[in-house]
Amino acid sequence: MRLTFFLSAVGGYLAAMLIAATPAFGAVELGGFPDPNAAKYSVVFDHYGITNPVLTFPNATPTGDLVVSFGTHFEGQVEGVPFNSLQVVTPSAPLALASGVVKTMIDVSAPTNLALGGVKPDSTFLTPLAVLFDGGVNFVSFDLGHLDATGDTRIEVYDAQGNRLGLFDRLAGGYYNNFSLKETTGLNTIGGMSVYVPADHGMDWEGFGLNNFVMTSDGDVIPEPTTLVVWSVLGSISLGAVWFKGRRRRTSIQ
Repeated sequence: MRLTFFLSAVGGYLAAMLIAATPAFGAVELGGFPDPNAAKYSVVFDHYGITNPVLTFPNATPTGDLVVSFGTHFEGQVEGVPFNSLQVVTPSAPLALASGVVKTMIDVSAPTNLALGGVKPDSTFLTPLAVLFDGGVNFVSFDLGHLDATGDTRIEVYDAQGNRLGLFDRLAGGYYNNFSLKETTGLNTIGGMSVYVPADHGMDWEGFGLNNFVMTSDGDVIPEPTTLVVWSVLGSISLGAVWFKGRRRRTSIQ
């Protein structure tokens, strides 16, 4: 298995698409571009079947390593009865992932990419999703989809203590779109993010997944070209075949 993430400081990074949404609570805004002088840390899921990935970028922040981990929700949050919903959205302090299983899977909504989605015994892609940025970042972009057109899915952003930095709804529906979150002061206050539907809003019937993360951290220095590296974990086995495994709301993982 292989999960590859790239440390890139190449200028002219493909701009994140600005997605119409309703911002709230300041500190983090939806849309925008990374600092062109900052090193960029990327996560790309490129192998099927990786569960609950945790990735470490050594010395990526002024205080040390950046550790990025993925799950369904944070401690203190409570999953709702409708799929991919949260009954309680406020996490505990400090921010930490709760138990829950996410896995890299083929998503027919994104046929050229794998996606990271939630897994339950009778369903896939039908959980909320959470990402923890241990060490903090000031910018993150990512692909998210397939979202229902009703606009009930939300992105909520927190600091390391679980305080809300931003809440965004009315997200563009349809196939995978690129969203970006930018800390307005440039400080590394983004400690985590949740993607969910409020329990009293029903559910996202298509379910949703994540991929293609790019992050920056205050205090990064553009490395010399010779220091640009590709980090690989879990060996170097690439996908040797294409699984035409569609999303099934109530189909067990094979």
